[in-house]
Amino acid sequence: MSFVISIIIPNKISEVVLYIVLFLLVKELNNIKFNTINFRKCSTIFYFVHMINLFIYMLIVGMDNAYGVYSFIINIVACIIESIIIIVIQNKWNSKILKEMFNFS
Repeated sequence: MSFVISIIIPNKISEVVLYIVLFLLVKELNNIKFNTINFRKCSTIFYFVHMINLFIYMLIVGMDNAYGVYSFIINIVACIIESIIIIVIQNKWNSKILKEMFNFS
């Protein structure tokens, strides 16, 4: 939320708040237990699909608007959604095609 506020209201106070929130978030990450296997799967999926997403985005909006903050955010959101869907499908049905495409163990 502080990131969105710092974009909407770009001033020094919102920047300082953003840095403090990010510092506190990183500090709290040590107390959280993560399933690192899913992170590895997500990063593999990101690696393979991010350029496909960018290509589709460029087809939709054109080459002039293809690069920048908006395309980056849309690409990240699309990659997150795709990775969640692919991991859920793989965990539920143990798809041989997905296992081979993304080298899941």
